[in-house]
Amino acid sequence: MKNLQTFRAKATVTVGLVGLLLTSCGSDSKSSDNTKASNSASSAAPSIETSQPSTTQPIETSPPTTAVPTLPPGPPVFDPQTIGSNMTLPNFIVTVTVANTNSGQLTETVTTSGYINDPLSVYKLATFASDGTTPGGTRNYLINGRSYEENNFGDWYLYESASSDAPDYTDRLDLISGTVAGVSTADFDGQADVEGIPANHFVFDETDLASYGSFTAENPAPAVEGDFYLAQDGNYVLSSHSKESSPNRVYEVTEALSFVGQLTEITLPPELVPMTEALDLGVEFGGLLPSGSSLSKLIRYTHGIGVDYYTYTASVRDNDEFLNFYRSLAPTNGWTVAHIGHISTHLEPINCETDIDCVILTNGGEQIVVSYRGRITLEYDHEHVFGPA
Repeated sequence: MKNLQTFRAKATVTVGLVGLLLTSCGSDSKSSDNTKASNSASSAAPSIETSQPSTTQPIETSPPTTAVPTLPPGPPVFDPQTIGSNMTLPNFIVTVTVANTNSGQLTETVTTSGYINDPLSVYKLATFASDGTTPGGTRNYLINGRSYEENNFGDWYLYESASSDAPDYTDRLDLISGTVAGVSTADFDGQADVEGIPANHFVFDETDLASYGSFTAENPAPAVEGDFYLAQDGNYVLSSHSKESSPNRVYEVTEALSFVGQLTEITLPPELVPMTEALDLGVEFGGLLPSGSSLSKLIRYTHGIGVDYYTYTASVRDNDEFLNFYRSLAPTNGWTVAHIGHISTHLEPINCETDIDCVILTNGGEQIVVSYRGRITLEYDHEHVFGPA
């Protein structure tokens, strides 16, 4: 059973001779139609205009003609196959709120993302908290091709431009992949402006979901009430809301598109500018690696051992070729090869202690460890925790 408060108005208009017959129906039929129309959340259904038969006498050999009524366009119809993409917009902000209550315990996540199409820039700020806890959060940025991520522990995951390791921070920004993706049918419920954008409003319940047919009498579907707004121009999702209720659980999702065309620039906040400096240093370290090496990513753990982990793609084929490069490497930019062999204590991410030979380079009081296993790992050893085994 559909449990939305708003009555769903559905009108079927039949043209041709059937339309003319309906026009001539008695007052009982008209009264029934008027009762249905009064229950609709939208305005009354438009009337059907029919032209009168011509008063000109027809030629005797021609039968009288009957005019076909001209029908006004009907209300918008929801078709999942025609939903547009908000990713075609020049820029916008998306806010997604997920509230999950299990046995009275609420966990809520709010993710706010900004998007600029050209030049491609993205930010994604997420906060999450449970009842009685201090909120945590993550920060992601895509700027000038580089990806920056700070997790809820304060760890950094940074990716150089064109890195195959870089995550796609745009993958959940298109609201076509959100709540509306699970809706098969919905009922038109009028028109409205959403932040000044003309929109069509649709409502749905659990019987309109693609998953509804998978439930049984023994495993009934949860009660669902929801609605969404589609832009009249472009048919993309402007906002949506869905509330799913079942015993001991309420799951609620709200998605909203805002500030369309108003976001002009995305930059790193001042406290995260050192992320760019750390990636720049990784590019500089590339001069100490075999030719063809290319920076891919950097990981820095807030509560780690004081090591920055850089990863590079490499053109060398095996560890012998990698080590031969350093056996003949002359001092470069102040860095010299201090050790080739096993390193203590070094088991992760590559076992340089007992498995393979690795390299230590020094520059005054600075030290880095370089190792190879398919790709090159360069560890900036700030605290000098590694040494020859």
